[in-house]
Amino acid sequence: MLETDISEVLKDYTGPTYIFDLNYLNKHLLKVKETLGDKIKLCYAIKANPFIVNEMDELVDSFEICSFGEFKICEKSNIKADKIFYSGVNKTEPEVSYVMKKGVTKFTAESKLHAEIISKCAISQNKFVEITVRLSNGAQFGMSKDDISYIIEKFKNHPNVKINGIHFFTGTQNMNSSKLNKELDYMQDLIRQFEKNGWDCQLFEYGTGLPYSYFDDKKESLGFEILKDILPKLEKLSKKMQVTLEMGRFLTAGCGNYLTKVVDTKQVEGTNIAIVDGGIHQLVYQGQMMGMKVPIIKHIKRHLGKINEDWMICGSLCTFADVIVRKASFESLRVDDILIFAGCGAYTMTEGITLLLSRNLPQVMFYSKEKRFKIVRKSQSIYQLNTTEEV
Repeated sequence: MLETDISEVLKDYTGPTYIFDLNYLNKHLLKVKETLGDKIKLCYAIKANPFIVNEMDELVDSFEICSFGEFKICEKSNIKADKIFYSGVNKTEPEVSYVMKKGVTKFTAESKLHAEIISKCAISQNKFVEITVRLSNGAQFGMSKDDISYIIEKFKNHPNVKINGIHFFTGTQNMNSSKLNKELDYMQDLIRQFEKNGWDCQLFEYGTGLPYSYFDDKKESLGFEILKDILPKLEKLSKKMQVTLEMGRFLTAGCGNYLTKVVDTKQVEGTNIAIVDGGIHQLVYQGQMMGMKVPIIKHIKRHLGKINEDWMICGSLCTFADVIVRKASFESLRVDDILIFAGCGAYTMTEGITLLLSRNLPQVMFYSKEKRFKIVRKSQSIYQLNTTEEV
């Protein structure tokens, strides 16, 4: 939660606002790096929060991007190409060619097609690039062990491509270190199998999915406890190869705060309802379950009163789904009061879905038998909306 006077923000309040606490971010990242030590590197998945890329530049070793739009954000933010790890399930030849010309040399391959596209671009530009193959856990991300074996064999003597390692990520909000330790044992055995067949694995990039506690501030340290539990296995792997942890939510969630104002209050069949000028399109919590769980909220009163009451907090969207919190207690909640929601530093500002990964908005067309198809809105790039500008 933001620990500072925000009266200057409230004085010029014009609508819902995200505030990212850079002091918290810096302190938190330094603690993460101190826990990891010197041998294990840190990669930031910018999809978690693309606005703070510049602030993260000196705090992490590399950036994972999963779309061309996210590359444009890094480009606009003057991130060096050698710090960019170009990932994502949808890679096209024109996009790969563009980023390669701009100096990006590190890619993941999530399929055999990806490896072909990357190698084709490397040959045409006479560049030398590194490909990290991504192993699937059964989901749509990554590929099978057989496909990885095929790629390793095909490119083992390629003049422009080196298969340098394996990327593995199985999900977010992992609350149990035993699951991660089992994954690390499995990956160590798998890498050993590949090495017996003559492949030298030089990089293991691991998405830990460490948890952030949105609904219980007493569990804030859980992510660090899990990290310390899996550290011995990470350190063991790091003696043989470069180990990089790729994270997003755990690194940035705690730095974010979302301000929204109460614009109306009423009572319906015994339930106190407060309407705020924000909504679920701007405030997303992993695992919230239709407002049933209560996140950490700070109430800034602008009226007198000391009556504690339960309230349902709803947004301004005309949908029954726009319930932020089903039931939470506040002291004399009134119109014009401000609610500050904590834990909004990761995903919440982009998980209005259309903004996630900074992919282009689709075009919109009309159809009629008489006029056939007519474009009424062209496809639009939106990466500009997910990056900072001088104000």
